[in-house]
Parts: sequence; structure tokens; C-alpha cells
Amino acid sequence: MKKIAVLLISIISILSFSFDVKFNLNPKLDFDKLSTEMRFDLSHEYEYFKFLADMSLNSDEKYGTGQGGGLDKYYYYMNNGGVSMKYENIEFDAGIFEHYDEVHSPYSLFISSLGNNSMILNFRFEDDNFFYGSRWIRLNKNSALSYPDRGANYKVYGLKFGNIRFAYQDSIVYTGRYFDAEYFLNPIPNFFVQYINVSSGNPWQQNGNDNSIMGFLIDIEEDYYYAYAQILVDDINMNRFLKPEGYQNPDKIAWSLGGNFDTNFGNIGLYHAGATKYTFEPYGNSTQNTMYGYTYYPDVEYEVKTINKTILNEDNYIGYYNGENNISFMITYNNEKNSSDLLYKGSIEYSVSGSKSPANPWHEKPDWNSGIDGHKNSTKLLDESVLENKLIWKNYFKFNVLNNLSIGFRADEGYIFNKLKLVDAEPESEHNNIKYYKPSNENVPILILGIDFEYIWNIN
Repeated sequence: MKKIAVLLISIISILSFSFDVKFNLNPKLDFDKLSTEMRFDLSHEYEYFKFLADMSLNSDEKYGTGQGGGLDKYYYYMNNGGVSMKYENIEFDAGIFEHYDEVHSPYSLFISSLGNNSMILNFRFEDDNFFYGSRWIRLNKNSALSYPDRGANYKVYGLKFGNIRFAYQDSIVYTGRYFDAEYFLNPIPNFFVQYINVSSGNPWQQNGNDNSIMGFLIDIEEDYYYAYAQILVDDINMNRFLKPEGYQNPDKIAWSLGGNFDTNFGNIGLYHAGATKYTFEPYGNSTQNTMYGYTYYPDVEYEVKTINKTILNEDNYIGYYNGENNISFMITYNNEKNSSDLLYKGSIEYSVSGSKSPANPWHEKPDWNSGIDGHKNSTKLLDESVLENKLIWKNYFKFNVLNNLSIGFRADEGYIFNKLKLVDAEPESEHNNIKYYKPSNENVPILILGIDFEYIWNIN
């Protein structure tokens, strides 16, 4: 008994838990409603190990409500829940996590900068000259909405030359299974694994549809500035070189560049990104929809108690949150290095979008051949007569009231001209009837006000 008591005392003495409670009030004039979030965050770190359990109770009506027990207007949401281990050059994460891209940018292309969460397995190695990462992302498993099982894998291979990094990135989305061990464990790029395992004529051939995406990044980080450039290629038209007189498929590419630098009064960031039409979409025609678009869900709506709810684009895209058929510009500012009393973060974003869909392959067109106009002008970018123009200014202030208590204030203002609205695909077909977003004649203001209280309780 004495040994057990000593062991228990020893274990208790090394535990250091932090308990975070957040309460948010977010009036939104565009929805004319008041919503609240209560967020509970329990974490523990010791040497190489970290445990994290982070969940919310929300009333913003983004997802279906009706939890019972007097909580009919709320739903639970798991922000993070898993374990992380880091030892010398190796990191490993397993669980539900908010996850991010390799580049430090609001316009990251492969993994959204918004930190959307999913069940992931994440492995990363880094030394002075090289870094490698492999990540599995669960998309859909045993879906009650009849989505097929879907999964994604992301890899990065990088070289370091002092403060300069150059890397190859690739991702793949597959259907018919939600986890593929070889994409995660095999360090060969996903593109080659796909062609070896999914191509016809092999006894080990797998069922399902797979779609690989690849790209490159280069960045440099010094004490007072950071700069980067990133490109993503979903599909590129090689016939312009190999067979210029033949059929020309549309280029599906996205790009992002920018950086930030320190000044005497704070850090300033300048960023730009864009993506051509059809980038991130699945392949399809009048007889099929592969559902391997670069999204968490293969649809834009779902039904809850006979009510159709919209899945927001920024919550659905795995990568660049503004999606396809878009160009965007952003200026950011923060005073994190200049002030310890009052934190301020702000951004101004101007974004232009045309028709887009995370899930419908060709929007209003039923198949590949009619999905583009002719074969000489197949690549599309903002070529519609009406486009959505969005300007938004975001502000966030935070200051400490007590050692463990802080208060934050949020104010976002802006305007959307010709707001994107969901419309039916025309003509509809059995396999391609998913709605898509199209600029409308509706103009709406943006005004979001919020306040959050954060209290951190440390038990030592």
C-alpha cells in the first residue's frame, strides 16, 4: 500500500491541467439573431505528451439542434479531442484536431487557414536540412446522409537552405473507403501511389475513385519578416503543348503569395490568392458524380427534420477557404510584439467570386463536354457578367482583467455586392443535381459584434 501511495503522489505531483472556459455573444445583423458559444477546454502537458479535450455548446444554428434536456436550441461541437507526442525531431497527433497548412498565411491552399477540424493522424519529421509530413484526414464514415465513405491524405516534402524552405505538397481524396493505410504510411508521393494501386490491370487493384492534387511552396522567415509563394494544381491542360489542335481541358489551379513584416508600431501583412473555375470540384457527367472533390462533404446542403440546412463554403473546403473562381486580397495588422496590455488583430479583405460549387462538377452543365465552351477557351476565371464583390474589415481587441481572466471584443463590418446564392443545376440529372453557388442581385451588409470572456484555471 505504501508503494501505491507513493506512486499516486508522484503521479499527482507531475500533473498540470489547464481548464479554459469561453463564453461568446455574437449578434449578427444579417441573420437578425443573437447566438452564444460556451467552450470548455481541458488540456494536460508533460514532457513529450499532450492531452487535449475541447468542446463547445452552440446556439448559432449552423448545425442541427435538439440535444434534449432543455438544450433544444443548442448543439454540441467537438473542436479538438486527441493526444499529441513530440520527441526531438518527430511529432505525432491522433484524434480530432483543428489543423493547418505548412505556410503561415490566411490564404493557404492545401489546408484551410481557418483551422477546420477533422479526425486526423499526423506524422512529421524535421531536422536542419529536411522536413516531411504525412497526414490522414477523415471525411465521411458510415454517413447517415448516404455520403459514400471518403478520406483524404496530405503530404509535404521540404528542403531547408538556411531560412529558406522549398517544398513539394500533394493531397488525395478517395471514395469507397475512409482510410487508406498506404497513402499514410508510404512516403512515395500520393500521385504515384494512386497510379500503382488504382490503375487497371493489377491483381491488387482497389475499388473507388481517387483524385490527387499537387503543388509547391517556397518561403523565407527572418526575425522581422516572412514571405512565401504557393501553387496548387488539380488539373493542367497539357494539350496546349502536345496537341494544340485537339480538345483543351480547363486548367484547375490555385495560387497564393504574400507575407508580413514588423514595424515600430506593429506587424503588417499583405496577401493575395486566387483559383480558376472548377478547381477543388469532383469529376462528373450526366451519369455519375465521383464525389472526390477537395471538400469535407460531397454536398452543399443536408436535411435535418425535413429542413434543408446549408453547409457553408468556408466550412466545407479542405483547402483555400474562398474556393474556386475567385481572387482575393488581404491586409492584416497586429500588435502582439508591441503591446502586452491590449492585443489588437485586424484585417481588411477584398474578394471577387463567380459561380462555384464544392460538390457539383460542372454547375449548370450536365457533363464534361458541355461543361466548357468550345475547346480553345476552356480555362475559366471570373468571366461572368455578374460577380460577387465582398469587402470586410475584421477587428479583435483583447486585454487581461486578472491574471487568469481576459476579455475580448470582436467587430466585423463590411458589404457584399451580388451575394452568392444557391441555385438549382439546369438541366438536372439523376447523378448531377447538386445545387451550386451563383452571384445574385442581392446586396447585404455585414455586421458581427461579439464579446468573449476567457478564464484559465490551472491545477498544479
